[in-house]
Amino acid sequence: MHPIIVWLRRDLRIDDNTALFHASKTGATVVPLFILDSELIKRLPSDGAVFDFQAEALRELQQNIISL
Repeated sequence: MHPIIVWLRRDLRIDDNTALFHASKTGATVVPLFILDSELIKRLPSDGAVFDFQAEALRELQQNIISL
């Protein structure tokens, strides 16, 4: 069986993520994917708050996936 890639864009939660839920029920390996858009980062406010929030959300996502 081929792995299933689940592209995570804005919703970085795993508890109620429909795509992750359905992918996990197939029995295939699930590969969560998040693409960091460097062009978007360049347009963020210079105080870094939005980037810091996103980075923390990604760290939390990683910990949640590891604990599954």
